[in-house]
Amino acid sequence: MSKRPLLSFHLFFDNIPKIEWRGDDYIGYYGVVGKPLEKADLSIDAERKVGVKIGEFLKRLHSITPPNGMKRLSIDEEIDEHRQTFRQAKPILLHGLWSEEDSRKVTTLFALEMPLGLRKLGFDPVLCHGDLGAQNIILKDDGDVGFIDFGDAGVYDRAVDFMWLEREQQEEALEAYGADDVLRQKVAIRRKLAPVLNMPYFRDEDNGRELRKHMKKIHNALV
Repeated sequence: MSKRPLLSFHLFFDNIPKIEWRGDDYIGYYGVVGKPLEKADLSIDAERKVGVKIGEFLKRLHSITPPNGMKRLSIDEEIDEHRQTFRQAKPILLHGLWSEEDSRKVTTLFALEMPLGLRKLGFDPVLCHGDLGAQNIILKDDGDVGFIDFGDAGVYDRAVDFMWLEREQQEEALEAYGADDVLRQKVAIRRKLAPVLNMPYFRDEDNGRELRKHMKKIHNALV
């Protein structure tokens, strides 16, 4: 993402990195101090409170008029990206001792269910974070929730910002956001895709623990 659109984000929020200076090929900023959500051991109640904060953040973010020059991704382009990542993930899935039935279901998900569902539900483009997973959500030292890494920010369907959230956080975020039935359906489709789409990343990181964890998530999503 270009640096100029990023510079204006901190004018709307006090819980994201604040850009202070920039040069031709660098930027300087004050970060968000705290612990990544992926490394936190929270109770279910605490997870839900984080979800509310996420929903409130996204409600504000999605109301901002996107700056000129930001990446835009149509539904068809999103579908193509997901299918390309699935092709990268498929050898990993086959190596994971999948049953023939699981293989058929996940192939059908990417070949038919995902594209038909997303096209039917329509395109609602807004300014999105683009990669709002646990690694980019920070539990701040003052007890608030912060958000980092806007490198994938762009104009996508608003459901994209909910797809990487864990179930407890996701439900509370949708409730705080005021999500309607259409948005919930869009998120439900993308939630099925998320663990599959993460597989190539964890393979490249040689993270066997997360690969096994995501294999289980995929199987549960297909049942």
